[in-house]
Amino acid sequence: GPLIAPQLYAPNHQHFFNMRLDLAIDGSKNTAYMIDIEADPDDAEHNPYHNAFQAKKICLETEKQARSHLSLEKGRSWKFENSS
Repeated sequence: GPLIAPQLYAPNHQHFFNMRLDLAIDGSKNTAYMIDIEADPDDAEHNPYHNAFQAKKICLETEKQARSHLSLEKGRSWKFENSS
């Protein structure tokens, strides 16, 4: 998980919710991201126990690119950010 303070990290974990989203609530400068959980490569130095993973953030630039399915094996989720 990402470091959030010195010697403190927030582990990646999941909660499942269903809801409708108003993506224009903060204006139109929104960016959609799809986030997949991926295992780190097997590396004796950086992943000696073969249990490390990370969240891969993919920017969705078009509606066609955003079409996808829930992928339980990747722990897929979506994130919406507004730069303003």
